[in-house]
Amino acid sequence: MKLKEATYIISGFLISWVTSSFIDIKNAIYILFLLIPLMGITHEIFHLIAINILKIKYKFTIKGLYIGFIVNVENKRKYILAASFPQLFTLMMVFFYIFTPNNIILTLVLLHIAISIEDIGKCLKYIIS
Repeated sequence: MKLKEATYIISGFLISWVTSSFIDIKNAIYILFLLIPLMGITHEIFHLIAINILKIKYKFTIKGLYIGFIVNVENKRKYILAASFPQLFTLMMVFFYIFTPNNIILTLVLLHIAISIEDIGKCLKYIIS
């Protein structure tokens, strides 16, 4: 098993366990069917904003459960900026959580980090190399 798949499995179980400990089933259904798709779209919009600002060539693709952008970058720095840009969304949600302690917002923060694992991993790979 590759590291990426193992990370997805572990983060999936961890997020499920954490969220089930402080939200009820009504909120879980609300998050699953409305907020996760909305968060995914927002995440990709953040990528698109960064891609356009940095003038990166891209192709939008849907392949199975993968929905996102394939980019051709000139250097690692542009890739890191474009890939990490949606973490501004995470920071905004953390900010909202600080001022309105709401378990749904905390759940969304954790889920957004989980769906960003691949972006974060690739950024770390390029930073380390």
